Amino acid sequence: MSCWHTAIPRPCCKLRTILFISLLVFLLVHTCSTERATKRRLRRPLKSVSQSVSVSKDQEVSSSVNRFRLRTRPGHRKTDNSLSASSKKDKDGYKVVCYYTNWSQYRVKIGKFTPEDIIPDLCTHIIFAFGWLKKGKLSSFESNDETKDGKTGLYERIQKLKKANPSLKTLLAIGGWSFGTQKFKDMAGTRYARQTFIYSAIPFLRDRGFDGLDLDWEYPKGSEDKKNYVLLLKGEASLSGSWSRRLNKFSSELIH
Repeated sequence: MSCWHTAIPRPCCKLRTILFISLLVFLLVHTCSTERATKRRLRRPLKSVSQSVSVSKDQEVSSSVNRFRLRTRPGHRKTDNSLSASSKKDKDGYKVVCYYTNWSQYRVKIGKFTPEDIIPDLCTHIIFAFGWLKKGKLSSFESNDETKDGKTGLYERIQKLKKANPSLKTLLAIGGWSFGTQKFKDMAGTRYARQTFIYSAIPFLRDRGFDGLDLDWEYPKGSEDKKNYVLLLKGEASLSGSWSRRLNKFSSELIH
């Protein structure tokens, strides 16, 4: 006769099994919750800040949608070390040439940029873009480039940066993509046209405080354009040197 024995688990073993399973479930739930919370934080955009926050007397921070720009007003700057950066660049033998576009005044919110937003000692040279050509002569383009009707124009506002940085050079650019190439072809095509432009450009620049001229021809094409472009540059360089010697006030850096 055989005997059958049935193994009956002890109560303490059951308790340990239940506790172990409960611990596994708790850890699994906690891990899933942590992962979901992390994903929500990554997807959630930072709050947009559209207002200006005053940092100090001479600094203003404008921020919008995770983007910040530090603006320093020239009129409120401390000028003790204002020349250190640009002077060092000149001594090191290299230049930092910056473009300022006259249409940036029409941008909205943080994109709006005016001459007062420029840090004077950030650049050694500032090129104002763009001038225009009227009847073969250098002229302004935007209605508020020039000072008139009691309103200070952009040209004059750019020149005021020299008060904070006297070593700063300013140039006026003519040309660009919207100017096209045909106007340059006509301007440089004949000796008379070149002289008309040159004789108008130098007093125009001098009277408005500019130190030079930037020619942005987009783009010369062929041997004829190349030849006329060189003649135009030579004519301007020659006459600008004459003006400098005669007046001793117009910069020799006229042509760049």
